[in-house]
Amino acid sequence: ESDITSMWSSSISFLNPVEDSKGNLYVVTISGPTYYFNTKTGSTDYLEIASNNLNNYIPQPYSDLYIENDTSIWLARYNGRFLHYEVSSKKTTYYNITAEETSFKNIVTCIRRDAKNKELLWLATKDGIYSFHSKSGLLQRDFKCSNVTDSTENDVDILNIDVTDDTIWFTSRKKGVGCYDIKTGRYTIFPYQLPSGQNI
Repeated sequence: ESDITSMWSSSISFLNPVEDSKGNLYVVTISGPTYYFNTKTGSTDYLEIASNNLNNYIPQPYSDLYIENDTSIWLARYNGRFLHYEVSSKKTTYYNITAEETSFKNIVTCIRRDAKNKELLWLATKDGIYSFHSKSGLLQRDFKCSNVTDSTENDVDILNIDVTDDTIWFTSRKKGVGCYDIKTGRYTIFPYQLPSGQNI
């Protein structure tokens, strides 16, 4: 009980807990601390994820967590970069979307695995959708609007993604819902339709 109380009191904001193959939960606080919760014993383990901030007390706001396997997890961050954490070795590795570390384009909001290739991850970012090969570290962006006349700068501000065999459905901030063709690299936006006189 004391473990649960400690975990719950560390932050008032949590991401949705993510269940692993053993039925236990990764619990991520928005401000950074991440825990592994054993659903059978009620005990919690704090994950010692290394901070890349100059001062470790600065919060690292996380936006998403993806469990690759029992010893490997990926975390997306609101304040830039995404990271890999090796549970057994407690090793943390950070990755940039762009070379400009302070750029808003480094913000990753969602991480999902490819439907066919378990080593390929899809990243929702402030600069469109990227693919990332978890073994080679190859990061690629092939994100083009199928109708350029309908395209605006808001297209690329991606909030969430859902990956199917050949299509990624996504939501774009201030724009609407979109679908991305994995084979062609082209996307189509279906804009919000609001009543006349209303703004988002």
